[in-house]
Amino acid sequence: MPTPLQCMMVNIARWEGLWQDYSSDPGNWLDGRLIGTMRGVTPAVLAAHLGVAHSVITPAFMRERVTLQLAAEIGLRRFYQGWIDPLRWNAAADVVTDFGWGSGPGQAVKSTERDFLGLANADFRFDVASCTAWASRCERDGVERMVRGFYDVRERFYDLICVRNPELLKFRGGWHNRSEWMLPGGEWWAHWLGENTAAVIASADAAPSNPMPVALLSRGMRGADVKRFQLKLIEAGYALPRFGADGHFGGETDDVLRRFQADRKIAVDGWVGNETRRELKMAA
Repeated sequence: MPTPLQCMMVNIARWEGLWQDYSSDPGNWLDGRLIGTMRGVTPAVLAAHLGVAHSVITPAFMRERVTLQLAAEIGLRRFYQGWIDPLRWNAAADVVTDFGWGSGPGQAVKSTERDFLGLANADFRFDVASCTAWASRCERDGVERMVRGFYDVRERFYDLICVRNPELLKFRGGWHNRSEWMLPGGEWWAHWLGENTAAVIASADAAPSNPMPVALLSRGMRGADVKRFQLKLIEAGYALPRFGADGHFGGETDDVLRRFQADRKIAVDGWVGNETRRELKMAA
């Protein structure tokens, strides 16, 4: 069974990009300075985790220090320990933890108690009653059924917050793709069956942390470099029918990229590095 740290590494590697410093993202700023985010870790969070002064945090410092392992350790400290860890650890607890990464761990606890376990007086902490109910559900339903059940909870939550906050609709597709990825039968389930956890982690951690002469792109990133890459995909005959070259490296772009990589018989890893760019140049 993979550990919470391994699972956090897999989830971050799959869904969080490397370096981005979009000025429109308030999380990229620290004390009025545009620093950027690495593997989903913001400069303020990094400073707090390392216990260093804000002045220490620079773009180069973040690119060098925020390895996949460190990002996962930060994720565990902020989103798992003291929140989700009272639950019996299994694939369903991994899903709850990942839900908390986006919605906040308190909301993940409350949704688990209220909407998944059907408990009255749901709050923001797992107590003896909720942990007992979780263990009973494990015994009664089994982990696979629990995972599918929490998928429904997660999707209803995303629908609800988009109704309440229509400006968030633009993120709904990405949230759905992430929750759907964490269903039995695919890559995520395979790592829970022990088939590819080490390979996913090794591949992601081998990706350069420092910026390359040509930008290394991955899912979750936005900007002109992403749009240029999308246009190259389209020129090579790989259409993006839903969103086109919108400058957002979302689920559609990721799926088409992986199909291109498979067709060109190169590593199907979801990264746009030098090898993928060479193949795109030859195909266009």
